[in-house]
Amino acid sequence: MFDKRLLFITGKGGVGKTTIAASIAIAAKELGLKTLLVEIGITQNLEQIFRKWLPVYDITHIEDGLHVIRIDPLRALEEYIALSLKMQWAAKKFMDMEMIRYLLQFLPAWRDLMILGKIWKLEQELEKGKGGHPKWDLIVVDSPATGHGINFFRIPQVILDTLRTGTLRKQTEAVHKMMTDPARTQINVVSLAEEMPINESIEIHQATIETLKMPFGRVFINMMPPKILGDKQLKIIDEMKKDKKALKVLNSFFPGGHQRLITAARQQSARRKLAESYVAAGREKIDAEFIELPHVFRETMDREGLGLLAREIIDRVNQ
Repeated sequence: MFDKRLLFITGKGGVGKTTIAASIAIAAKELGLKTLLVEIGITQNLEQIFRKWLPVYDITHIEDGLHVIRIDPLRALEEYIALSLKMQWAAKKFMDMEMIRYLLQFLPAWRDLMILGKIWKLEQELEKGKGGHPKWDLIVVDSPATGHGINFFRIPQVILDTLRTGTLRKQTEAVHKMMTDPARTQINVVSLAEEMPINESIEIHQATIETLKMPFGRVFINMMPPKILGDKQLKIIDEMKKDKKALKVLNSFFPGGHQRLITAARQQSARRKLAESYVAAGREKIDAEFIELPHVFRETMDREGLGLLAREIIDRVNQ
């Protein structure tokens, strides 16, 4: 995974996609890769995670080896027009027209194409004075959630099917080549060990292989319930319930008595088994590696929590 140039991270909304994308970026940085984390749109998810103001469309230094950019599609379109016309003032004047901005709200394909074009431009950038070495060793993209995500990834092919000639087609070909190149690019999916997220992960895997023709990487199972007690331990608990002396000791330590502790243990064990069954169902349909990540307990995710997940990712990927 860390040998690629571009990682798209997608998944069902609400599964912790942004958290895992940020953790992957930190893992790459810890491995010595100069990493750029990309957030699409003008949401504030990464600002909340890194506790730092992130200006739209500017590359922001987070820490050594890690930078972030938030890509606004309107700014990307303005940049594209300026580069095409070689006149920044004309592009700005065009984008300031209220009618243009209004129309663009109803043209999601153009917004997505401009975003992908900007990502391609970032991927192509070279480090000054480094003999043609890429500016970024790895670009991690916090992509749209599954529903919009599949259409987002399809846009270059749609444009190529529509336009037969012209500059835009030629530029879109370069974007499409980047996205479908297994040596450069990879889609990774984030899921929870629950029925709906697993089903959506199966759908995007199928779409990636059959429709998008893009390289598929891994499925990250976020917040996997821990395996605390197995069948052997639960059997011991049943036997312990016959030992009045043992129960008396337990009752002296736990408010409400031993029954609450036993109930909690059984519920946790049942939750783990259910989660394992959903993951197993995903493994049956998805021919890829699954990486189970623990639930890092935080009131709000912070840099320390991301670091813990990053270490888990490094260990699992390198197994």
